[in-house]
Amino acid sequence: MKGLFKRHTMWWLRFTPLPGLPQQRFALGTDDMAEAIIRARDIQEQVTNNAREVAGSCQQEIEIYLHEQKKAGLAVSTLSSRRYVLTKMVEKIGVKTPCLSIGDKG
Repeated sequence: MKGLFKRHTMWWLRFTPLPGLPQQRFALGTDDMAEAIIRARDIQEQVTNNAREVAGSCQQEIEIYLHEQKKAGLAVSTLSSRRYVLTKMVEKIGVKTPCLSIGDKG
């Protein structure tokens, strides 16, 4: 698992919750690799979801997505169209963060 490493006898997790945020490290409190993987996945999910909420909104996720697509070579007009469609979809659904399901108006 990416980001999992052993320091002395204990497993640790090192990862970046969202692009642009600082890297975080967590002691997993176990020397068992299987248990470390389970704990690491739980921590990654929780920390990433919290980071998305704190980071602001679906709009930030849209901007991250569009930035990646721009680097991949999409045309400016395509990026503009996608920004419009994604923004309107988020408004229509009424969610505050991308970690909420469609049925949850969170």
